[in-house]
Amino acid sequence: MKIKKIAIALVVFLVSITLASCNWNISADTNYESPSDYESTRIEMIQNVIGSVVVVETSSGYGSGIIFNEVTVNEVTGVKKYAILTAYSVVDLVNPTDMHVVLASGMSYPVTEALGDQDYEVGVVYIETSQNLDVYQIEQLNGSSMVELNQGEDLYAIGTPYQYTMFNYVSQGILGLTSLDRNDITGLVFMHSAETNPGMEGAPIFNLSGQLLGIQLTKLYMTSEAADAVPTEGINYALNMNVIAPILLNLDTTLQTSYEGPTLMSVNSDSNYNDIAQQMIQTVSPSVVSVIGSVGLGSGIVFDKETLEDGSFRYYILTNNHVVSDNEEVRIKFSETESEYAVKDYQTNENYDIAVLRVDTDQELPVYDIPPITKNEYVDMVVGQDVYAVGTPLSVLYHNYVTQGVISVLDYTYRGIYQLGIVHDAEINPGNSGGPLFNLNGDVIGVNVAKVVNLSDGTKTVYAEGLNYSLNINVVSQAVRNFTSDGWTEMLRSPKLGVTVVDYSSNYDLYPISYNDGVLVTGFDYTRKAYLGLESYDLIVGIDGLTVHTTADLVQGLSGKTFGDSVTLNIVRYDELGHILTMTVEVVLS
Repeated sequence: MKIKKIAIALVVFLVSITLASCNWNISADTNYESPSDYESTRIEMIQNVIGSVVVVETSSGYGSGIIFNEVTVNEVTGVKKYAILTAYSVVDLVNPTDMHVVLASGMSYPVTEALGDQDYEVGVVYIETSQNLDVYQIEQLNGSSMVELNQGEDLYAIGTPYQYTMFNYVSQGILGLTSLDRNDITGLVFMHSAETNPGMEGAPIFNLSGQLLGIQLTKLYMTSEAADAVPTEGINYALNMNVIAPILLNLDTTLQTSYEGPTLMSVNSDSNYNDIAQQMIQTVSPSVVSVIGSVGLGSGIVFDKETLEDGSFRYYILTNNHVVSDNEEVRIKFSETESEYAVKDYQTNENYDIAVLRVDTDQELPVYDIPPITKNEYVDMVVGQDVYAVGTPLSVLYHNYVTQGVISVLDYTYRGIYQLGIVHDAEINPGNSGGPLFNLNGDVIGVNVAKVVNLSDGTKTVYAEGLNYSLNINVVSQAVRNFTSDGWTEMLRSPKLGVTVVDYSSNYDLYPISYNDGVLVTGFDYTRKAYLGLESYDLIVGIDGLTVHTTADLVQGLSGKTFGDSVTLNIVRYDELGHILTMTVEVVLS
């Protein structure tokens, strides 16, 4: 590692001397012509939009932004007022005149005014100049126009990370999650996997057609702030332009009179590659599930179904052994909040780190066939082909998040087993374990299992990127097909309320100071009954006549209870008008 660093430093030094002492003409004799319509479309789109992307500089740092409107303020001098869209976190509303907007040309303009909406996390700054600047016309500001967000579509973030020498850096990713609530605002953000870094807050994010999808907010760097946290990859949050467009129109009324409509991009006819990817993801996603255990979170896919004698159904879910091995209970979750099902039993192969779960229900559930398991068919794979990882990284809030990459290594010896591993760069994070890896045809080619977190040469450790492992479906399918009819281990359930709780203190500042303890409801196990009577953020202060100060008190109140027993909970909650209610709720343990 040290040798490589020295070599790189030496090359940079020599190049800098050569360039300083020579006056080379580095213009090409002919313009580059791509052999791919798809690449040509991307290149022309970026050329069309990048001139409007700028740096928004404050006294303490900088972010990125995009010029999106102009108004002539002086007909004689030709001075125009330009509006720049960015993130609220970038804007200094207290001292706006300390800010500057910097263009790719190096020209810097002082900010004359700044506006922002903290809840919607959007900011606008203004500059004035007689120079003609490139203005990007935002389609969503033209009447009721909306731009559709499609999970799996390519997108491009343009901004300036770290330093001005990287001005208007372009990164490519895919749209991983189309809608996520933030600040109690429905669908305020979407999530994507395009690489972003400090300085790209406020950066515009485009689709392949050059439509502005949103504005970059931030990225998640680590799984948590704990000492044992690990770095994450491909977890980015961006404002949805469809949602913030009305807010912009309210912030600046001149937009309603000066806006002329979107500038139509002249781009090459695109191949249907992106359409194929989006359609594939829409087809496979309904069968991909979150696997929620008593001590962890993973992912999986429903791949088979049988009808039982009583007319109900039994479903088979593929996941990792390590997702279920240390859990007392496991349930699977589909996209809808309350679509959860308790796992009846499971069978595993520890060597291959593979498991199959079974769920019995009278409900029709989506099933996605995996022919290597169900039909003993072989799926071909090649280095360089596109792959798509679908799963639930970090939290059930990110259910069926999608990332994309390419296969880097086949025939990788994983866990000492030849050809068990596939190495690829589709970002996976804790919680993705057990989730399927698809090719562009929608074939399940792997089961996501692990990532390399860091690399060390014995003297220094660095974070690794893009080293992700999946289990080759052609190999693990043979292990699954060897599962026996009498090899199933029953998943024993114990009677529970079915709530996720935390000890409450006045530091939470949700209730008046007189409520300084109790147990706060933060989530539900929808395979049980509590959700029928309780609500999120209910404060449990009593159980069957006993006062509840902490979770330990709640556990004590449940001690000795069996399935079907009822408990009476004393709770505090806010009604729809914001009034505090004290009430009792009866919950049947299940």
